[in-house]
Amino acid sequence: MEKIKVIDISYAQYNVDFEAVKASGVEAVIIRTGYLGKTDTRFNAHMEGAIAAGLDIGVYTYIMADNIAQAQVEAQETINRIDRFRGKITYPVYCDMENGKYYDKDKFDRESRTRIIETFCTEISRAGYYPAVYINPSWLEQWVEKDRIVGVYDIWLAAWTQSSDIPTRYNYGQKMWQWGTSPVKGVNGSVDSNF
Repeated sequence: MEKIKVIDISYAQYNVDFEAVKASGVEAVIIRTGYLGKTDTRFNAHMEGAIAAGLDIGVYTYIMADNIAQAQVEAQETINRIDRFRGKITYPVYCDMENGKYYDKDKFDRESRTRIIETFCTEISRAGYYPAVYINPSWLEQWVEKDRIVGVYDIWLAAWTQSSDIPTRYNYGQKMWQWGTSPVKGVNGSVDSNF
């Protein structure tokens, strides 16, 4: 199986030299769009730089919705942010639900978390984009209804081994694997790294 080197970035990475990133062997970048009510401060600059460098591009939204209605709003905000780049996004639009508030069992259960993910992904698909889910094994096993995620959406699995040479022991049929962080030329500090 071919391994494609991918990084994911947000406002935390500034003054990225995307030409240097590409020259280092990275082929794709996943860029944070923002979250409910807030566009990532580096989103447009990152998109424009990655496009100019000829990198493959995906995007993710850090989900903050409390309910289905907010998930629909969050999806529409995402669509509004990315529509100017339609045709340039070659990887999925990822739903990233990992905020600590979702551990509140009085407010959320497996069903409600799963429905927020499903709602976001459905709206993204209706807009003509390809939805997928960023998630880790703990979330799949304990915090969502796994059978409604795995095999339904492409999985970008966060399962850090701290080395790209140490494979993850988890297999959910993931299409992309976030293995840890590493230095990449063109990016300040270490950056989340994926295959």
